[in-house]
Amino acid sequence: MSKIKLTGSNSGYVEISSAADAGNLTLALPTSGTALLSNADNVFSGITTFTGLNITDDVTFNGGSYDVLWDASDNQLEFGDNAKLSFGASSDLQLYHDGNHSYIHDTGTGTLRVQSSQMNVIKADGSETMAIFVADAEVGLFFNNSKKIETTNTGAVVTGICTATSFSGSGENLTRTTQLSHRNLILNGRFDVFQRFLPGSQVTCNAGSNFYCMDRWYARGEGSLGVFKLIQQDIQSEGQGAHAAARVQVTTNVTPGAGDVYKIAQRIEGSNIRHLNFGTSAAKTITLSFLVKSTVTGTHGGSLMNSAQNRSYPFTYTISSANTWEQKSITIPGDTGGTWVTNFGIGLELNFDMGSGSSKRGSAGGSWIGARAEGATGAVQLISTSSANWYVTRVQIEVGTVSTPFENISYPEELARCQRYYYMHARGSSNWIGVATVYQDNNLFCHVKFPVTMRSNPSRDVANGSSYFLAYSNGGNDGFNTFSGSWNTQTNGTGLNAYSNDGVSGRSAGHSAMIITNHADAYLGFNADL
Repeated sequence: MSKIKLTGSNSGYVEISSAADAGNLTLALPTSGTALLSNADNVFSGITTFTGLNITDDVTFNGGSYDVLWDASDNQLEFGDNAKLSFGASSDLQLYHDGNHSYIHDTGTGTLRVQSSQMNVIKADGSETMAIFVADAEVGLFFNNSKKIETTNTGAVVTGICTATSFSGSGENLTRTTQLSHRNLILNGRFDVFQRFLPGSQVTCNAGSNFYCMDRWYARGEGSLGVFKLIQQDIQSEGQGAHAAARVQVTTNVTPGAGDVYKIAQRIEGSNIRHLNFGTSAAKTITLSFLVKSTVTGTHGGSLMNSAQNRSYPFTYTISSANTWEQKSITIPGDTGGTWVTNFGIGLELNFDMGSGSSKRGSAGGSWIGARAEGATGAVQLISTSSANWYVTRVQIEVGTVSTPFENISYPEELARCQRYYYMHARGSSNWIGVATVYQDNNLFCHVKFPVTMRSNPSRDVANGSSYFLAYSNGGNDGFNTFSGSWNTQTNGTGLNAYSNDGVSGRSAGHSAMIITNHADAYLGFNADL
């Protein structure tokens, strides 16, 4: 085979080129430095081996269907859509983008391993973490940059509600940071218990009123001449998981004065909030949740408050659609200041504001304030809207930052819990009260045993009317008007003196008699409410 040897001078180079076409191949051999192989079209074909090649510009590799570009300015190798980076004798591992999605495709029979001491999965723009993996430590899964699941040396921690279709095992070792049952600080949150009145009764709240209605719930009116009714409303047919709701109906609307208050509220016994640690640095966060609807849309308000009414947390919630049930949840930080009752007095009061004046409201800024606030500044004043209606049910206050499903307590248990504060012993005609002893003319002594220990020595809540009550004995019967006179009380039972100007003269001292109600409007109850 013949050879051609080209030798350059000391000052120049040897060039092979076509005189007709300057774009054809040029071989330039300088006397020193690097040999240059150039082409005006930057196309090289038929060259299979390069030794000591140094390329300083973009290079495109043309595939049968897809191209690969070395981008010198960006210092990166750029694969076109569907151009694959392949590894392995059989291209077992492939990396590529198809125009819509990106793939790491392991087609082999082995294991795809990602090895690192820590790996973070980050959102494309770097703004949030989606998952973390730390060697010899945690695995964490996030939602909206908030960690929800974290593995530990003992198992896993779930922040929020854990929903599962089934569980295996006995569950004996399941633990939680807050109590599972009886977690709701609110009693009668479904408004089922209604001892004081007949079911469905409408109780009117005038200005200057302050009275209990459905058990543990009271209505209050202070100031102007607005009037609303508080009603136990049957909502069983509405499919909201509750038999009853509290309904507020405005019957006389008024623009509240600065110091006016219109609300429904529940006072929680201090002994039931001890575990909240309010007034200390260890105060616990709580969450209020409820189901609500109203004829009046917009921002409504309420508050939490201590017994001294010098610590309040105003809150707001939005009713978006008229006459439509909406679930609300409000997370409230624990109060590290103030004085909180933790005995048998008023510990914490929940207020639903129906139209308080400006001096009885505070800013709902997410913090506790050192003043009385029945509601939030700027919130809807229901009492100012003629014939307005507002409903609430499934009210719950619990420890934690998450609103869990409403805790359904059986009616007998809920009734017993309410009877600690109020006990209706007998109502209506021909209901048995107890056995009495005649200890002197016109006087009976009757002992009543309460079903539960009451919060404090109760006061009598008794009807008064002509022969509302009756004393039966083997000598006949005598009617008397009410229970009166001196009496002895205990939290677990009481002794009653029955006395009437009508007399029980047919009964002699030492006789026994059975005491019953004798009128449809007669009742005997005991009140130890807060």
